[in-house]
Amino acid sequence: MIDRPLRARPEPDGSAESALEAHLDYDSLGGGLSVRPRAPGDRFHPLGMAQAKKLQDFMVNAKIPRGLRDQIPLVVSPRGIVWVVGYRIADWAKITDKTARQLQLRFSRSG
Repeated sequence: MIDRPLRARPEPDGSAESALEAHLDYDSLGGGLSVRPRAPGDRFHPLGMAQAKKLQDFMVNAKIPRGLRDQIPLVVSPRGIVWVVGYRIADWAKITDKTARQLQLRFSRSG
């Protein structure tokens, strides 16, 4: 799906590969997951932020190159964008003390 390497910020273990893995609160997802590219008007509530923002603004602030933005997969649920793969999960999908079930997702580069 992604034909160029992601320029993700390294996660706590320091590797860019760990940015292709997400740990989510399963019960917060609200149903089945799917993967799609971005669409006009998408909104995203990034981890650590108080409210949702335009996905376009998130991508600009994350310094994602314009030519790469349409290639980044989005994991979505009925609640909205769960994960901008390689960059950040949604704040509402994070693991908390009240999390009963976790979901681990991992993407790998093709080719």
